[in-house]
Order: sequence, then C-alpha cells, then structure tokens
Amino acid sequence: MILKKFLANKPFSYMPASAMHWASIGGNVDTDAGGLKSVRYGVTREHIRQLKVVLTDGKLYKFGC
Repeated sequence: MILKKFLANKPFSYMPASAMHWASIGGNVDTDAGGLKSVRYGVTREHIRQLKVVLTDGKLYKFGC
C-alpha cells in the first residue's frame, strides 16, 4: 500500500504488487514475485530498470540502466 501511494503522482506503476500487506519490495525482487496479476502484467523482473543495493558493510552497488 505504501508503494502505491508513493507512485500515485509519478508516471510509474508496479502492477505485480503482492496482495499481502506485509510483503516488501525487497522480498518481491528476491523471489521475482508476481502474484495473481502476473498473468496480465508480468512478474517483478519485468518492472525493474535499475537496482541500487547497499550492503551491510556500507558498499553501494548499482545494477541496470
């Protein structure tokens, strides 16, 4: 729900959002989740252009465009 509010006024959407209110975007990316909407809108990997990852040692990695 928080992600939908964040994206509400932006030209982006995340259609395969999980129906579970406790799911996190990190968990969705890790498992390539799609939920029931994945048949129509695709799974998580099809909605990701770039990832910025911060490891526990503070190193920042950037993957994608």
